Formats: sequence, structure tokens, C-alpha cells
Amino acid sequence: MIPILIVGPRPGAGASATNVVGGSKVVTTEMVRELRARSFEPHVVDTAGDVTNLSAWRLRMARLARFLRTVRGIVREVRRARLVLLHVADFATPVLAPPVWAICRIARRPL
Repeated sequence: MIPILIVGPRPGAGASATNVVGGSKVVTTEMVRELRARSFEPHVVDTAGDVTNLSAWRLRMARLARFLRTVRGIVREVRRARLVLLHVADFATPVLAPPVWAICRIARRPL
């Protein structure tokens, strides 16, 4: 099996193509299922986090902690993967894509 690293929301329980609620988690769930069916071994670095009902400064701290947790997870897992897929929402791409790209370049893995 070929290991692939997916940077995106972790597939959730109950997420499926027939479940219209969940958006990117549903897509990630279907992507993981399809990759496994095609003899790939997907590993997911979770980018999701619950930031509901937080004050402004706690929201910033929660987002910073999630960003650092995500980068740490990528650094830890990138050597095992032969390919890295970045699967995030468009508003997260400008923040997350540059460090993911840099990590992939250093590790010599295609993004």
C-alpha cells in the first residue's frame, strides 16, 4: 500500500456522501474511502477544531494552537508519505499552504 498524507479535516463518524451536512468532512471521508479501495494508505493530519462561543482573544489563541498542532503533525508524518494532499477551505489556504509547501519541499515530497 502506498502511504499518502492528507492535510484536512479528519473524517467524522456519520459523514458520508448521502449526508449533506458536514461539507469538507464528508469529502474527506469519501476521499479516504476511495483511496483505501485503490490500495493507498491515507493518514490524516486534522485541521478541524471547534471555535464556537469563544471570545475574540480565545478564538485567536485557539486558531494559533490549531495551526501549530497541524504543522507539528505534518512534520511528524511527512517522511512516511509518498504524497501530500492539502484539503482545506479556501479561507485557510493562504495561511496553511505556504508552511505545508515548505515542509514538503524540505522533505522532498510532492504536494
